[in-house]
Amino acid sequence: MKEMKKNMRFFILAIGVMFIFPNSVPAHNFWININESNTPPAHVMMSIGYGHKIPMDEYLSSPQGVIKLKEYNLYDPDHNVLHIEYENPDAIDVKKLPVLSGAMVRTGDMFDRGIAFSPDMKPGTWQVTADQDWMFATLYKNKDGKRIYERKELNKIKDIQSILFSMAAKMSAKSFFTVGGKWTEPKPVGHLIEIIPTSDLSNLKVGDSISFKVLHNGKALDKFNRGEIPFWPYFCAFGTNFGGEEEGFHLAGYLNNGEGRLKIPASGQWVVYSYLYLPIDKDLNPELYGKAKYQYISASISFNVK
Repeated sequence: MKEMKKNMRFFILAIGVMFIFPNSVPAHNFWININESNTPPAHVMMSIGYGHKIPMDEYLSSPQGVIKLKEYNLYDPDHNVLHIEYENPDAIDVKKLPVLSGAMVRTGDMFDRGIAFSPDMKPGTWQVTADQDWMFATLYKNKDGKRIYERKELNKIKDIQSILFSMAAKMSAKSFFTVGGKWTEPKPVGHLIEIIPTSDLSNLKVGDSISFKVLHNGKALDKFNRGEIPFWPYFCAFGTNFGGEEEGFHLAGYLNNGEGRLKIPASGQWVVYSYLYLPIDKDLNPELYGKAKYQYISASISFNVK
């Protein structure tokens, strides 16, 4: 019980950090929207969601910078992969936006794509996956004492008096569709942290339960220690008709040896995600050392419920 109280204090502190810095990545979620159509010819429409509200909330580009994709892939049931072509957008230049009475008209890319079915498609579960490149966020006081937020690596900022917040962030997402009415368990795709369904997500109804496992560096995400404080990894979930930022809560549960289970209370599209917020270690994370103090990594899966 004493360990659980310590862990809960850390959990509350971590949530507090997320809301203190609303412009940083942990305040947003990252997921893939998939809509299946059986109207001939059968096809799937997909896009990337980012922000707080399903299915569409914000672009990956903003005046502050761009969240760049590293990968956007389609996997067949045999784990063969097709790299979906895309182009990362530029940061939005607010000075060039058309304006009417203070309303700025923005354009952007939701990375929407369509997949046309054919008689040659392999039956089973197909995966659509996306993985972001590292994004860096730094909040600091300059030598004049002014607070400044920049999406930039720590070692590229020269005028620092004190560091208030320094983070490297990376998010990944997956969604699924089936061909031939046959669900097959999808394989890992090698994301730094990823969620793998262990139950059928293809024909869910309200009241059904789903199960999944969460991997970190290819291994089950299990309890570990932050110094002397034990940390129990957990997952969160929200849907179009249940929870989310507008209602002020997400469902949450602890992972047991990397495994999670959730009973779906409402219809609509759902996003399940898990994340870690860890200090950057020189030996474990040499590619990030000096660029940020902490790392935020997250993974999501999305699915539809009738």
